[in-house]
Amino acid sequence: MNCISKENQNITIGLRQNEELNFEDKDLHKLDSIFEFILSNYKKRILLTEIALRFNMTSSSFSRFFKSRTKKTFSEYLIETRIKKACELIKIGNHNVTESSYDSGFTNISNFHRHFKKIVGMTPTQYKESFQLCIR
Repeated sequence: MNCISKENQNITIGLRQNEELNFEDKDLHKLDSIFEFILSNYKKRILLTEIALRFNMTSSSFSRFFKSRTKKTFSEYLIETRIKKACELIKIGNHNVTESSYDSGFTNISNFHRHFKKIVGMTPTQYKESFQLCIR
């Protein structure tokens, strides 16, 4: 049963608990485009200035727009997206922790470990081991 519960454990990316999105219908299309861009480019370095220009905004207006509608900074959302992708790679088992970190867009392994533990609640190695125990 413990293995089943771990297997069904998902990293929630999006709203913090008990929070609602705050946007108008016209913002929905822009947010969808931003999320799509992030999912297509999370492996690459995405600068705030570049994504802001892509959506015809200044960096500060993009930051305000994104945070007011998602309750997260752009950086927080990008890191969480990368951690979720790393979890998927680790869970599949074809990647070791270091490969998973680089393949999910992190360029610094210690930075990856710090963010992973903060978001998932365990180290990447512990996360990997929890799934390996279930397979045996």
